[in-house]
Amino acid sequence: ADRLNLDGDVMWTLTELVIPDAPHLRFPVYFGAGGRVRLNQKNPALPDNAFGVRVPFGLAVAPTETSIDAFIEIAPSLLVYPDIDVGSDFTLGIRMYPFSR
Repeated sequence: ADRLNLDGDVMWTLTELVIPDAPHLRFPVYFGAGGRVRLNQKNPALPDNAFGVRVPFGLAVAPTETSIDAFIEIAPSLLVYPDIDVGSDFTLGIRMYPFSR
């Protein structure tokens, strides 16, 4: 890869969808705010490094008795250094919460 993105976000649950046929699953709808650091490793067409902010929005599926979830998320981003640049990320993933639930 030509670059490495490091993202860190704080998330807040807006609401949880209730699905009566899935009583052992939670469906939180969330948004967040965070930062991004982009490290350019090899591509001379890109700036050496960049940083900015991002605002993720997503939906997770979490079993009530475990500390993992699966999620789908979109996150608009704004890089502010060294140049202004906008973008967005689309992510499907699995998260583990080792110190909660």
